[in-house]
Amino acid sequence: MSSGDFYSTAKMEQNLKNRKISATKSKVEWLKIQWLLHQKSTPFCIHYKYSNNEDLLFDSFNIEKRRSVQAFENIELNTLYPKGHNIDNKKKEGPSRVNSFHTSCSS
Repeated sequence: MSSGDFYSTAKMEQNLKNRKISATKSKVEWLKIQWLLHQKSTPFCIHYKYSNNEDLLFDSFNIEKRRSVQAFENIELNTLYPKGHNIDNKKKEGPSRVNSFHTSCSS
């Protein structure tokens, strides 16, 4: 992957609001959510469940700001690291340099 494959989402985040209340006016318990569903047909709506049971219905919340700044289709994303992103030499060499366990496991 090159540096051009990573984009900043800062411009998109200006149109979003972190909601704490669902569409049914109940509190969204973020740590209990087990299933998130996002559909392209409703870009500002997030559906969720507190269970992995397929028979239960999804609840949802809207993440669009009251006064949206700009439509997602018109937003041009900037590259996240236009000059590249440096990788530390220790990371590049991998865990085998730091820990002898990894070298003994390699075949």
